[in-house]
Amino acid sequence: MEYLVEVRLSNLLLMCLLTVGCGEEIQRKVEQEKAKDDPTVPLLIACEACKEKVAKKSKQCPQCGHPTADSVFIFKKRVEEIRERKEELARLAKLKAEEEKKREEELARLEKARAEEEMRRKEELARLAILEAEEQRRRDEQARQMFYQKLKNRENYVILSDLEMIWVPEGTFTMGSPENEKGHQPDEKQKEVTIKSGFYLGKYEVTQAQYSSVTGIAPYFQKDNRPVENVTWQNSIEFCSKLTQSESNKGRLPDGMKYTLPTEAEWEYACRAGTSSSYFWGDNLSYLDPQANYVEAGLGQTSDVGKYEANPWGFYDMHGNVWEWTSDLYFINYGTARVRRGGSWDSAYSNIRSAKRHYRSPENPSNLIGFRIALKQAD
Repeated sequence: MEYLVEVRLSNLLLMCLLTVGCGEEIQRKVEQEKAKDDPTVPLLIACEACKEKVAKKSKQCPQCGHPTADSVFIFKKRVEEIRERKEELARLAKLKAEEEKKREEELARLEKARAEEEMRRKEELARLAILEAEEQRRRDEQARQMFYQKLKNRENYVILSDLEMIWVPEGTFTMGSPENEKGHQPDEKQKEVTIKSGFYLGKYEVTQAQYSSVTGIAPYFQKDNRPVENVTWQNSIEFCSKLTQSESNKGRLPDGMKYTLPTEAEWEYACRAGTSSSYFWGDNLSYLDPQANYVEAGLGQTSDVGKYEANPWGFYDMHGNVWEWTSDLYFINYGTARVRRGGSWDSAYSNIRSAKRHYRSPENPSNLIGFRIALKQAD
């Protein structure tokens, strides 16, 4: 019984295989018939077996006997595969193009968003700049008003962050020294001088840092808080001119006023500060407790401004440290020589007296000479 079942199954399987085989053969013949009138199939095609040319309407290859229907079937199958491959490539190309378009659109969107953000940022910066400018104008105006009020009240004021100016009132004093003063010189003959108009004078000698900030020139001996030295008379005048222009541009200089050097009389008037002695503190110097930077003090160089005691009007280093240029000529018969006052770190005691006069060519600098500035009515 089991044997009969197995035989029947085997016969059934054989019939199925024959049926499939016959179906493929029939399909090939159908394709061959369609190809006879199909313009896409050439009249001559390659035999699948021997690769020789064979008419598509023939039953078999005249060279090898291979069924032509099989060659036609495979030819059309290949044509179909090529068509499908082209369609796939076209589809992929389309997808790529669409993807590229989307990418470009996204990049364009991002670029637009970036440009809009940049524009908003610039607009915000411009708005903030306007606000800052308005606030700066307000602060400047407030500072100007405060400055003008200080001038009106004859109060001390500060420029360049640390250049303090002290008001010197008008008044009369005895300029020069008595003949019995130790160190007296013939050009110090006493006379009564009236300072008709008050003026401002620097509390300290102009420092190297201040000189550099106004002129842009690095000092010869670079110590920010030391007095500037090695400057000619012309250098000091140029400093005053540039400072005048700068402060005028900032609106911090009343009309008709300018920064300049004090006259010789103004300098001695401020140096004495109401005293009549050789020095503002008296007629004697102490070697043990120097009141100024001069040769006997033993420092051997300039010192920071303001190191020693100020005079009664608040001015520092009017004695010693560096000689200070004034605006005056020494004597007419001395040509262009300008007066310098106050003595220096290399001066003997007699040369730092309030009345001591000295001169130098305005073109010749020295590491012993600096200056302090005045603010007063222009001539």
